[in-house]
Amino acid sequence: MSDLDPNTVRELFAAVPLFAADGDAVRGEILEQSQIIEPDKNEILFIQGAQASSLYIVLSGWVKLFRETGDGKEAIAGLCTHGDLFGEAVLYNDAVYPFGAQAASEAIILRIPAEIIRTRVREDGEFSTRLMREVGQRLKALELHMEHLTVMTAPQRVGCFLLKLCRGKNRRNINILLPYDKSLIATYLGMELATFSRTLVQLRDIGVEVDGPQVVIEDAGKLQNYVCQSCSLDIVSCHTDYLKSE
Repeated sequence: MSDLDPNTVRELFAAVPLFAADGDAVRGEILEQSQIIEPDKNEILFIQGAQASSLYIVLSGWVKLFRETGDGKEAIAGLCTHGDLFGEAVLYNDAVYPFGAQAASEAIILRIPAEIIRTRVREDGEFSTRLMREVGQRLKALELHMEHLTVMTAPQRVGCFLLKLCRGKNRRNINILLPYDKSLIATYLGMELATFSRTLVQLRDIGVEVDGPQVVIEDAGKLQNYVCQSCSLDIVSCHTDYLKSE
C-alpha cells in the first residue's frame, strides 16, 4: 500500500491523457481497484515473456522498456514518463509482455488489472477509441525515433532528446536536469557513452551548457532549427507541446 497522499495520486491520475476525460467518480473507481507502486531506480517491473496481467500508467519518474537478445545484450524499446502507458498486451487474452520494464529512476506507477481495462474496452467505445489513439501515438513515436537513428547526426539526436525535456518551459535560458543515467540516454540514442559526452561538448556552439546532470539551453529556437532540419515532422507539429509561446 502506498503512503502517498491520496489527493496527490488523484491529481497525477487526472492529468493522464487517457483518463483525463473521465469523471472523478470513474477515475476514483479505477484507483480503488488498482495498485500504486513506487519502484526504486533499476527495479524490474516485469520481464519479457511474462504473462500480461496489468496495464501500467506512469504518474511520475521514468521507466525503461527493453528486450534482451540470446547473447545477453539489451535493446531499449522505449522510455516512458508521466502520462505514458505500457503493457498494452493486456488487451489480448493469454498474451505475454513482448518486452521487459525497469524503473529508470524512482517512480510512481499505477498498475491497473487487465480485466478492468478489457471491460472498459468492451463497454465504452469512447474509451476504446482513446486507448487505440494512445497506442497509435506510441507507434508513431517509435517510427520517428527509428528515423532519427537513421538520418540524424549524433548532436541532432541529443538535441532532440533535450528539447523533449523542455515541455512547458519558456524558450530562452532553460534549466533542465537529465532524468536518468547518461549511459541509458546514450544507448537509447544509439551511441556509446563516450560519443554522448563528446556530443554534449559539440552542442556548446548552439548554446547548450552541461554540468553533470544540469543542462542550460540558451535559446531553444536555435536548437530547434539545428535539430529539426533533419526530421520529417515540421517544428510546429513536433514541439508545440514542449515549449511555451513567446
